[in-house]
Amino acid sequence: MNYATDIRAAWLFPSLRKGNYWQPIFRDFSQRFETIVYAGLWSGFTPGLEDTFAVEVVGNTQFGQDYSARVANASLKIVLPLWKFRPQIIFTSGFSIWTILALGLKPVAGWRVAILYDGSSPSIDFRNSWARLLLRRLLARMADGFCANSGAAKDYLIDVLHAPPAKVFGSTYLVPDVTALVPTHQIAAPAVTGAGTDAQQSVTFLFVGELIPRKGLRQLLQACALLDRSSQHHYRLLVVGDGSERAELAQLATAENLDDVVTWIGWVPYEQLGTYFQSADALIFPTLEDVWGMVVLEAMAFGQPVLCSKWAGAAELIVPGENGELFDPHHPAALAALMTRVLQQPQLLATMGANARRMTAQYTPAVAVDNFQMVVDRVLASPPALA
Repeated sequence: MNYATDIRAAWLFPSLRKGNYWQPIFRDFSQRFETIVYAGLWSGFTPGLEDTFAVEVVGNTQFGQDYSARVANASLKIVLPLWKFRPQIIFTSGFSIWTILALGLKPVAGWRVAILYDGSSPSIDFRNSWARLLLRRLLARMADGFCANSGAAKDYLIDVLHAPPAKVFGSTYLVPDVTALVPTHQIAAPAVTGAGTDAQQSVTFLFVGELIPRKGLRQLLQACALLDRSSQHHYRLLVVGDGSERAELAQLATAENLDDVVTWIGWVPYEQLGTYFQSADALIFPTLEDVWGMVVLEAMAFGQPVLCSKWAGAAELIVPGENGELFDPHHPAALAALMTRVLQQPQLLATMGANARRMTAQYTPAVAVDNFQMVVDRVLASPPALA
């Protein structure tokens, strides 16, 4: 690899098991700086990105269920490989054990530490835990910089953790790369099957995510059950994903007479998700809580409008009526009303989908890496933070 500078950078992620969307960023970043990505959980390279950056798996991170309040049990063995590599700057994910170690060793190792914070949500922020907040505020004083993926993340870092505003760099870095989601030769302009004027034409809604309570598929199915089944507006729902609620949700769909509407696709490899983005007309993201929601940007990059839960971090990118709509998944009737509107006016999908594709043009790995390089430059040019 050709490095533009002699700067060494380390990335610390206790888990990259579901982090395929990071790989195009690591690839591009590694072309500018000597880079090693350290991971406690690693599920392998996305096809097409093999060996485009260096990865070292350290230990085996143990997590609680979903957005658990338990601290991730990441291996303390991270210290030795970091000490051998001696990076000038470390990007570390959130406030994990690895972040604590990187900050604690900073005075003797001489590296700088920038904390990545993807987004804000009740289960992640621990606003009601004085012990967690006290620890995070201390760590925030020790950090040399912060990368806030969303406006909510930036507000949390500054207003709640009292991070110095000048050290908080707010720029979306969880961004899509369509070439990683579908083979290049298969990328095409999405066919919006519901964009015609024929009310008989079917509209395909898409759900992508784990089948767990937090993702809100139960509420989406309840909304589907509320639609006027006697109407002349036809639709189907593709469910891509798997999880602990699969059997229970399938039973709910049967009980609500939705078997002719819902198609259960199951788990799909990351590099094949683009096929479903291309074949659907609109994504529905009914999450009850998400710090971000990569699937929102991925769908938009393929020209899909998004019906998005107001409790998703990525909801800040939705302009109602322009590239999608917002709703509260705790009220399935509201979602049913939005779906009905789309079914009655399917021509809205083409307009909102085109807007969605245009709006995501600024959210690319290349732009994200430009911003990370700016963080490197500014952090290394500033005096180290002291607790």
